[in-house]
Amino acid sequence: MFSHDELTPPEREVWAAFPEGRRVDLRTGTPEDDDVAGGGQWGPERTVRAAVIAALVLGAGTARPGVAACLRLSGARISGHLGLAGVEIGHPLWFEDCWFEEGVDLFGASTHSIAIVGSRVPGVEAGSIRIEGRLDLRRSRLESGPASPFHRSVTALSLINAHVSGAVSLNAAEITAPGAWAVSAGGLVAEGGVYCRDGFVAHGEVRLMGAQLPGGLFMNGARLERPAPPAGWPSPWTTPWPRHSSSPRASPPTGRYDCGVPGSRTT
Repeated sequence: MFSHDELTPPEREVWAAFPEGRRVDLRTGTPEDDDVAGGGQWGPERTVRAAVIAALVLGAGTARPGVAACLRLSGARISGHLGLAGVEIGHPLWFEDCWFEEGVDLFGASTHSIAIVGSRVPGVEAGSIRIEGRLDLRRSRLESGPASPFHRSVTALSLINAHVSGAVSLNAAEITAPGAWAVSAGGLVAEGGVYCRDGFVAHGEVRLMGAQLPGGLFMNGARLERPAPPAGWPSPWTTPWPRHSSSPRASPPTGRYDCGVPGSRTT
């Protein structure tokens, strides 16, 4: 819990708005000042601690009868680590044009719709999450952060064994993990499909082994830039791989893809 005196002015604004689901917009309206790429330079007037957000989501905010609580925050610098692993989140979360200082951990959480739109995040861990709604990461820039204890490799976006009742939207997102896993989504179930359109770019491997996508997989115009194979691997483009080889599979080559597969199931 935080007392009123412990909160900064922007945090007090978020705290007051949460029970009514009102959006707090900390953007200035000046494009150069609101460019998320420079969010690391935003000052205390635009900074909200991740611990304050977690406290609200976990029940510190006072609910008001007849109003649906929701966290809606735009143009903020989120300081610290937003750790909500294993938590049952009872309210939708919406972040727009925000700059996250550290990654977001939602491993094993249960929640409603989550949106992190047009934002910069150093890694999203959402393995084994259960979302009754959508996961919306449109226009966001996800970068690989420190390796997670749940993975053998650095991963920018993990959706391993996640279950999403709606769609997973990665439209116009850029996910970067050179030499590692940009998207690791083995065993993902996304009933509304996965959308990687409108200029989606992945720098690193994209893994969907065993995913079930009844709503389809759509990659119209997507760009996948694979990592270089480790030293000593044979080139997959010059040396055929044994059909029953124990060697790891190579990634597809860099290129632009147009793919729409309704009712997809990957193996």
